[in-house]
Formats: sequence, C-alpha cells, structure tokens
Amino acid sequence: MTSPRSRPRRAALLILMMALTGPTLAACDRSSQPALDPVGAVLGSLQDRANAVITKAGTQGQILAVTAASQVGLAISNAESAFATDLDKSIDQVDDATRRTIDNLRVLLKDVESGSADMLRRATSNAQQLINSLPFANKNPQVTAYSPRFVTSAARDAVQVSVDGNFFWASHNKLEVSLRVGGETYKANESLTSRVGFSIPATAFGDAKDAVGRISMELTAPYEEGVVFKSRPVGVFHLLVTVLPAAPTKKVTLTSSVTESGKEYRSLTAPADGGGWNLRSWERCQDENDIHTISANIGWTIDVPSVQVGYSLRTPTDLDAWADLDTVGPTGFVVTGHTRAHCFLGISKGSGSLTYFVTYTEYRTTQTTTSKPRPLDQFTWGSQQVIPVSRGKWQVRAELWDGTVVESAGSSHDNPYLTIDDQGDHVKISVVAPTDLAK
Repeated sequence: MTSPRSRPRRAALLILMMALTGPTLAACDRSSQPALDPVGAVLGSLQDRANAVITKAGTQGQILAVTAASQVGLAISNAESAFATDLDKSIDQVDDATRRTIDNLRVLLKDVESGSADMLRRATSNAQQLINSLPFANKNPQVTAYSPRFVTSAARDAVQVSVDGNFFWASHNKLEVSLRVGGETYKANESLTSRVGFSIPATAFGDAKDAVGRISMELTAPYEEGVVFKSRPVGVFHLLVTVLPAAPTKKVTLTSSVTESGKEYRSLTAPADGGGWNLRSWERCQDENDIHTISANIGWTIDVPSVQVGYSLRTPTDLDAWADLDTVGPTGFVVTGHTRAHCFLGISKGSGSLTYFVTYTEYRTTQTTTSKPRPLDQFTWGSQQVIPVSRGKWQVRAELWDGTVVESAGSSHDNPYLTIDDQGDHVKISVVAPTDLAK
C-alpha cells in the first residue's frame, strides 16, 4: 500500500515524464502521416497521361505521336527506377535534381500532348537525353533504348528484341530479367550488364491488316536493395512496339501521258470545184495548151506517188488530147494539158477535145497524247520503284492500307509512309522502312 506522503511525489514524477515524452509522441504522429504529392504518385500520373496519348494517337494512326509518347513513358519508367527510394516522399522532401527531372517530364508531356510535329520530334529527342542523364549509381535497372520499335505482320521468323541499359543484377541467381509479350513470359537469350535480348515468336505480335496495331512488352528486372536487411524490388518497364500491316499499300497506279507521232491523210482534187480544166481545139482550129501549178497547203505535204491525172473527156485519140505532170514533189507539182487541131479550110475534122483533172493525197505529221493508267507492282515496307516517265506528264495515285490516298503529279513528302520524287525523266516512289519510322 502506498503511503499518502508518497503520492504527491509520484504525481509530480508522472507529470514530468509526460512533459518529456509529449513532443516525441507528437513528432511520431506527424511522421506517420501520408506524404503530400508523393513522387511515385506524381510519376504515375504522368505515365497515365503518356498512355492516354498513345491510346488516342494509336487509334488515329499517328505514329509520330505514338513514338514520342512511348519514349516519354520510357523516361518516366526510368525515373521511377532511379528514384526508387524516394517514391514515397513528398515532392518538397526530395533534392533539387529529382524535382528538376519531374519538371522536365511535365514539359515533355505538354509537348507530346500538343500534337505538333516539331514538338513531338523534340519530345522524342529530349526524352532520350533525360534518360541518359538519370543517376543510376545505385545499380537500379535502367532502359536507355530498345529495338525494334516497329514490326510488320509479314514477319515469319522470330523477332529478336534487344534492350540496352543497366542490368547489373541480370546475371545473379533469381534476379534474371524477363520479358512478357501477349500473355507469355520469355527468358533472355542474351544477358549482359548493358544489354539483354529475347527471341520472340512473330505470332506474339499479332496481325495488323487495315490498321496499325500496338503491343506493350513488359520488361521485369529484379534487383537488390540494402546491405544487412536486403530486399528485392522489381523494376518494370513497358516497351511499346507498333505492329504495321504486312503490305503498306493496297494499290498504286501510275498514269502516264504518252505522246505518239502519226500521219493524217486527206484526198484532194484539182481544180477544187471538181469540174476539170477544158481544152477544145475544134473551137478555133488551133492547138491548145494550158499549165497549172498546184502547191501543197500550209502544214501539209503532198504524197508524190498519189498524184494522178484523170480525164472526164479525151477525144478523139490519146495523140490528140492529153495531159502531163511535171516537177512533182512534196511541196507541189505542175500539170499541163494539150489538144491538137485537125482542120481544113477552117473546118475541124478530128480535132482534140480534153477535160482533165488531177487527184492527189496530202498528209501531215500529228502527235496524239493519251493517258494510260497502269498498276505498279506491290510495295513492301522499305521498298521503292523508279519508273521512266515523260517530263511533267504523269500522275501517281496510291491507296495505303488504311484507305488513305496519296495523289500527286510532282514530288510529295507529306505522307509519313509513302513519298514521291519527281526526277525529271523518272519518278521514284518510296515506302518508308520501319526502322526509319522511329526516327
């Protein structure tokens, strides 16, 4: 039983202990409160925005936007790995370098979301620079690059996926890096501290026919943390692969204007009225002669063998009435008519009578231009065709796999998949190679 005099001392001691421990308990309560704007949540939110761009751009076939957003997404995944020990901390509790990286990621996301081609290219380049600048002295896994970014449905052999980065723990027991594609997990067939590789069946990427497909590969890279009490967290990286249709084009037609030279002919008679020229020696009882010069019409040429004399009247004999052709050439000819008089005391007996004409043919050179469309051989990714054409007299019409039509009578570089180059006497049609789409 406690004595009454000891009670005040015990009460005073209790008050003193509470005074000493109170601030400590309060501090413990504050430290147990959840962090405001934790780094992990911020990075997760940025990753969601990148995925939203990928989904929208992928549906619309905007490969440049998909490439930029996936590269920024990769940068975010690398930041999560680099700042693994800070993911639960508030933004205001991390160092300036970490905050700058997160600010840079926000800027990259804005560039990607803008949809501007120049911004997208800049975001792709800057995201790679950010990845290269992240601090990975802690041996956490890192992905700096991977390939392929694009595959085609025409692929039949296995696709070798190579991932460059930092994989310090890849060769350690139970810390092997793996890749999950289409619900299947694949072990590495190449495992270095700076690169891992995987052989993936082509069928794992599916078959894109009339649209661009997307496959998200999940790279899992376990690693160790701690010295005495070790843990094995897992770095997860989502690597986006765009699946292209087997054939980039449905139909490509080249319409060429072909100019062909020919000749146009027409039949003529001289004199033009068709009545002929008349000579009558019996009228004046004297020989009659006349001469006519016929010239080719402007722009026309006389077909020399076609020039022939014709007679409507020729009596009494060939010796008494006739016509001669002279100096027949392509530019003209001369024709003369003749009749002989046979008279006695002013009376005609057997004098010549003649009605004659000339038939001939003229011709001129013509040029006829016709448009002749012809289908071209099927294109494959990365292929090109160079076709001879008449300068400025051709047109290309290409229907791509997604229904987009490219039509041009000159150089055209507006479409990201198919370009047309006017080379004067030739036209070059090129389909982009999948490796160039990632640039």
